[in-house]
Amino acid sequence: MIPLHKVQTTHIFHEQLLRCSMLFLSKNHALAIPLMEGLLRYWPFGNSVKETLYLTELQEVLEVCELAKLEPLIPKLFKRLARCISGPQLQVADRAMCFFENDYFLGILRTFKQVTFPMVVPVIVELAETHWHKILQESLNALKVILKEIDPVAFDRALQTGSRDLARANSLGTMHNLPARATTEAKWDALAAKAKAIDPRFKAPCVPYVDSHVVGLNNMNGIMLTSQNLIPPT
Repeated sequence: MIPLHKVQTTHIFHEQLLRCSMLFLSKNHALAIPLMEGLLRYWPFGNSVKETLYLTELQEVLEVCELAKLEPLIPKLFKRLARCISGPQLQVADRAMCFFENDYFLGILRTFKQVTFPMVVPVIVELAETHWHKILQESLNALKVILKEIDPVAFDRALQTGSRDLARANSLGTMHNLPARATTEAKWDALAAKAKAIDPRFKAPCVPYVDSHVVGLNNMNGIMLTSQNLIPPT
């Protein structure tokens, strides 16, 4: 079952795959842990649709897991959720936030709070102050209150000892760091020049993050949108 999650077209048959997985788990709950390990190990990158499907399946599988056997996976699980919540993709972040609406999940959070709070609390607090989407920011503020009500002492301790770097690293402000992006683009230009020297027929790929492309406008470079920059450069 796990290898079927790895294929690029999983989204086409994921509903049937999820149903089949849950049927297996209904026969033997012990299979929930290996399945969760597989989901966390083969987590998709750069594919928000597939990430959302993985989160949906992860939540369903989580409810079948025995709490005692779940402990070794707690760090990986909450690290992944923190990354999803702090990521730039709104649907993925919103779906990850849905975990905190589940009583069983909150029970896991409370049971392993010595591990989970330092991983989650700093990220939630940082995003509650800085997230770009107003509605999700309100949800993050509500979640911050819930976490503090669960254990005020653990909340304050996690806030002091935990790191907000994950939320800051994934924030739009960091990704829109124009000097850093210019440095990266210069490296790609140098690589393209070397490739051109080796093979004169080499053509550099079209990069969307340039001034003459509309994607560049959406990445805060201040270029006015006109009919001239709707088409990527050739």
